[in-house]
Amino acid sequence: MTGDVDCAGTDANVFINIMGSKGETGRIKLAKSQTFLNKFERGHVDIFQLESMDIGDLSRVIIEHDNRGIGRQGC
Repeated sequence: MTGDVDCAGTDANVFINIMGSKGETGRIKLAKSQTFLNKFERGHVDIFQLESMDIGDLSRVIIEHDNRGIGRQGC
């Protein structure tokens, strides 16, 4: 869920890497939300479907963004 406070949303590209005991997905861009056309907006719960090899037991999740998109002037 994107936070529900002023300036919580982002227009940046967001990526996820899911790591497990047998490997990792690698850096995947979260490109198309199944719930909202305009993803990562304030108060939204965005759902993404990913396909991957068997990575085993979950050990770590890294979520990052590239700071692109509309700036945060006034926030």
